[in-house]
Amino acid sequence: MLKYFLFCFVLFAFDEKCNKAMKWWNEREQKDKTEIIERFKTLSNKQLGVWLLNEHKWKNEITKDDIDSICFSIALITINEDKKEEKELTAYVQVDKRKKLIKMKKLTFEELFRQIHNCLEWEDIQKMRNEHVKLDLINMKDNIIESDNDVKREFKKNQPSFKIIWTPLQPMIIGKTKTIKNAL
Repeated sequence: MLKYFLFCFVLFAFDEKCNKAMKWWNEREQKDKTEIIERFKTLSNKQLGVWLLNEHKWKNEITKDDIDSICFSIALITINEDKKEEKELTAYVQVDKRKKLIKMKKLTFEELFRQIHNCLEWEDIQKMRNEHVKLDLINMKDNIIESDNDVKREFKKNQPSFKIIWTPLQPMIIGKTKTIKNAL
């Protein structure tokens, strides 16, 4: 991301048209920026230029010569936004009564499991060892998470959250002991 900003800085420092395009872009309201980006993603540069020049809100502010600089600037902005979205895969994990924020690089069950293990404290590891339990993952509605699709489904929600439940490694036989005679 820093590379893009440095590249833009150098480019804009030498190119007056790009400076004008960025100034024009920064003066737009967020609603207009969103509309322009959506058009940029669906139209060709030529079609976008025609649309920008005919748009009543700013048709007197830009010329045909500005279109290439504007398209270039929007391309850099959309690349930067895509990079941000990729990096912002965060979720909350509830371990007993503690709630922790985890960051994921990709939406897979394996990655989620690794990140959850990273947020465990020493007491949790001791609990697994001493009480012979394993951890299982569930969502906040108590549905078991066990596949990449489950993880992706949770991340479609506004604020993905998971809980750890402790499951015994072996079902305990309560109150019954059985002696085996002549086991060998």
